[in-house]
Amino acid sequence: MTEVLRKYVVLPVILLGLAAAFVVLCALVVINRGNDRLLRRKLRIGGLILALQAVGTQGAWPAASCYERVTPEVTVSTSASETGLIELNLKESSRITATVKYGARLRFSYAVIGQGAVIASGAVDPVDGRMDSGEETVAILMDPNALSTGTYELRIFQVAPMQPKYLLRMTPIRTYRLAVRNE
Repeated sequence: MTEVLRKYVVLPVILLGLAAAFVVLCALVVINRGNDRLLRRKLRIGGLILALQAVGTQGAWPAASCYERVTPEVTVSTSASETGLIELNLKESSRITATVKYGARLRFSYAVIGQGAVIASGAVDPVDGRMDSGEETVAILMDPNALSTGTYELRIFQVAPMQPKYLLRMTPIRTYRLAVRNE
């Protein structure tokens, strides 16, 4: 029997039967003025109902936590990034520098999206080689051969680099418009 069938079909049917027996026993205890044998059966059935409800709700909620997870902040270190637009001249540099806060020991990747497809993707690498501090300077190295002049979307993800087809479906932690020039 599958877990879903047991949890959503069989268990509620059993609980309904036990609840009906509990109601009948409650009425019989009242009618018989607290008969000890009926009272013991009523308490056993009540305990069984509580135990089965605990089994049915096991794993229904996420584990309790005493803190909220902090989403890493990624900000590109250019004055133009305040508007959400990053200008990149491939003749001068194919590197974008950014700052990551709260990203210690995490991995990041990027994707350049153009016309609904991933044009370029790769790792967001820390400049010093390790993501080991609360605020880290990182570099996004673009492939000059993959990008032509135009406007793209730069998405930054909190995952290790992966196949481009998966990056289209993922939610980025930060998105910028990327204006690429080659002059």
